[in-house]
Amino acid sequence: MNKVGDHLNNHLNQKGISLVEVLASIVIISILFSIISSYIVSSYKHSSSISNKYSSVQIAESILEVYKAKDYSELRDLVDNGIETIDIIEVLELDVNTDIGSLIATVNIEQSIEQPDRLLVVQVTVISTENDVQKETELKGFKRNEGIE
Repeated sequence: MNKVGDHLNNHLNQKGISLVEVLASIVIISILFSIISSYIVSSYKHSSSISNKYSSVQIAESILEVYKAKDYSELRDLVDNGIETIDIIEVLELDVNTDIGSLIATVNIEQSIEQPDRLLVVQVTVISTENDVQKETELKGFKRNEGIE
């Protein structure tokens, strides 16, 4: 037999793994682990951000519905107040122990430019702070004066 064939047969007949093969497999596994873990961490941060945004939107919608349910005359009296910071727990009648995190809500009620005697614009802004970054969620709704035809 030739030398290459003998060397190949010797290598195939050996049982066990060399140190170089062990080190190579550890390096490959480490690279794969670091790639996968960075992907998982990134996904977690992204999903956390989405859930915070969703709760801001949900709170803004709830506050808007509370204000739209009020009488037109009651809202009309609030027009001159300008932008007003509100207590989220009190307005939504939540349990005092409810954790709303760092959310701050403001409400601004203005007369509609097109129909000042018939329509009020209710603007709710919820501000959330995450990782020293402020995000605003703003919703607008309308309250119609049902007493005017």
